[in-house]
This record gives sequence, structure tokens and C-alpha cells, in this order.
Amino acid sequence: MNTDKLPEIDPTAPGMKIALRMLRHTVQLEAQRVKEPDYIFGESEERAMLYLHGGGFYLPAQAYSLRLAEKYAKELDCTVFVPEYPLVPDAGADEIFGFCLGEYIKLREKYPKLIVYGESAGGALALGIALRARDEGISAPDGLMLIYPALDDRTDNEMPEAAWTGRANRLMWEAYLKDAPQEMVKYLAPMRHEDFSGLPVTYVEAAELDILCTEALQCAHRLGTEANMIRGAKHMFDSASDSVLAQSAIENRAVALKLLFNR
Repeated sequence: MNTDKLPEIDPTAPGMKIALRMLRHTVQLEAQRVKEPDYIFGESEERAMLYLHGGGFYLPAQAYSLRLAEKYAKELDCTVFVPEYPLVPDAGADEIFGFCLGEYIKLREKYPKLIVYGESAGGALALGIALRARDEGISAPDGLMLIYPALDDRTDNEMPEAAWTGRANRLMWEAYLKDAPQEMVKYLAPMRHEDFSGLPVTYVEAAELDILCTEALQCAHRLGTEANMIRGAKHMFDSASDSVLAQSAIENRAVALKLLFNR
């Protein structure tokens, strides 16, 4: 698959302004949509990863995420699934989460080893799935990886140098949680769940110059683990895959993923 022609989102402030305009419904979302139902990298029948991409619940999988998924599949000898889950405003949180949970259940039934990976908004989906699986007695993932995750709709931080703004974050959560069933909010915005006990081993990565940094640190604390702080990094810093900062972080993730698979 040639991922170079797929749409990119610039992680710098101007790029985030594009995302914000989308949240305001002032551009055509269809121009950004990828028309494939999902992407599959690798051919392992034993080890799999459910890769839940970011994009504020508004955007499809971006090229940098698909390049990462392909890299993980090769380096870890696993099959990586990147589903194109429903997006707002066409779908609500209950439908989006239900779709991703359904994909997880299908993979869990098929693969002896399964890790759930979530970046940004995908982090909320990943952690929410693990919580729901535990609460409903569904077989747990063998590990979680949360990359600069968006986990808490109550976050109201501002940071002058941040690529993802506080206002964009508020608009994202308002759109995502609109009309969501109240009993589901603790899974949709998983930092609202009161009980983090009994969850799988989780790798949490926080970007220092990101308004979501605080909730990533709080999540790691509640999980009883230490967050992997990337100093000097902004939200989506790994989209610049040729940077030393991104390369180092991605290498560390690959090491952690190997450990999770081999537990």
C-alpha cells in the first residue's frame, strides 16, 4: 500500500487551525475521508494489534499513523488492524465506541495475543474498551499503549506553545459526547471511571508541550505505572517521522510493545 498519498495533518499550530475549522463545520469533511473500511498490515496469526487512530473523532486515519502501523507490523511480526471507525458529526459517541468495541471482540476471539494501541482521541477508545471489557467480563487485552491520549472531557488547559488548543479540545468533546447515554460516559471519557484496578499492563506516553499532558500523567498514576514523558514534544510530534525526537520515541514504543507481546 502506498501511504504517501493519504491525507496528512500538520502537527504545528497552522495545521491544528485546520482541525479547528473542521470542528466548526466550516470545511468539507468528505475531502479528508479515506474510502477504505480499514487497513491491515502484517500476516501473523498469533499476534495482533488494534490500532485506534487519533483525529479528534472527526478525521480518518492519517498517513503518518498508517506508516507507524506498517512499521510496527514489520518490527514486531504482528498483524496490525487500523479500523476506519465512524466519525462525528455523522455518528455519535455510542456508535463510534460500539463499533470499536465490536472490532476488539472479533480480534480477541481470533488472536492469542492482542494489544490495543490508541493515540490522541484513539486513546479514549482504547482505555474505554479495556474498562468495558473488565466490567462486562470480556477477555482483556494483553496490553495497552496510550500515546498522548485524550482521556478527560473536563480538561481545560491552555498552553501558548501547544499544537492542540484548549478550545479545540473542548469542541471535540462537546461534539463527541453530544447525546451520549449517561451510563456510557465513564467509558467514553475514561478518566471519569472511578475504578482503574485490574487493567492490563499499560504504556502511557505524554508529550510535554501538550495540553493533554496532565491527564496522561494522572492516568499513569491511577494505573500504578510511570508515564513516559517526551520532553520538548508537542501533540502529534511523531508525524514528523524523520525527527530525532520522533524516532527515539517510536523506538521506545517498539521495545515496550515487544515486552507486552512477550508477557
